[in-house]
Amino acid sequence: MKIHHLYIIMISLCSMLLLNSCEGPVGPQGPSGNDGGPGPKLTGSISGYVYLVNPDTIYNDNSGVRIQIENTLFETITNSSGKWKITDLQTGIYNILISKSGYTNFKYNSVQFVGGGDYIIGTRYLASPPEIFITIDTVYSHPFGVTIHGQRLNDIEGAQSYYGMIFWGADNSVSANPGHYNFTSDLLFNYNSYTYSLSISKNNFYNAGFKSGDRIYVTIYGTISWSNSFYGLMFEQYFRYIDLNTNKYVFPYLGEKSETFSIEIP
Repeated sequence: MKIHHLYIIMISLCSMLLLNSCEGPVGPQGPSGNDGGPGPKLTGSISGYVYLVNPDTIYNDNSGVRIQIENTLFETITNSSGKWKITDLQTGIYNILISKSGYTNFKYNSVQFVGGGDYIIGTRYLASPPEIFITIDTVYSHPFGVTIHGQRLNDIEGAQSYYGMIFWGADNSVSANPGHYNFTSDLLFNYNSYTYSLSISKNNFYNAGFKSGDRIYVTIYGTISWSNSFYGLMFEQYFRYIDLNTNKYVFPYLGEKSETFSIEIP
């Protein structure tokens, strides 16, 4: 019995020696990135254009728009032609904030910058928020949903169409802030019309996580579209972007906020 056990041990040792002899020499370690990860990080430049736009206005000077790479020290401003460029930027994924006092802002989210050359991100427009005022005058529920009535209080020179962006939320803090609304509706004013009536199906509330009997809050902001002879048609969708924390839209191109109303969902 002891000889049998010794034979098994000798076979196991021989097998381990054979396996070890099959391994080749260890090759040299490849280059690592600046953060210790695999592969080197390259540097390069990223550039683009920002144009200032407003109804019936063509700006010859597009300078002074601030470009910031979030969570870094990299930033620059546009020149008079609207061009900007940031150099010596390392490979990475960046959020790029574009802003100027008195104008809407914009954010490019999760830009994958490879580096090693000049990456052109394209063209962006900034506009002054429209001074348009829309009210909510009455809100009532019915078996099919909720209807709101209101009016537009003023005109804007150069505007082609008037819109309302309606925000629905779970409490009276509801606003265009992505963290304060649950879902949105929109309306288009009829030509030369100053009043509106809009019905929202109760399924919209159910799909947003509300149920019958819940109280929901609503507010409205005005916005416009216009045609610029140099840049073409401009409207609110050109200016919005996604908020990464909520995965909901940020709406920079809106007028003043109306009063907030509440209603029970049918």
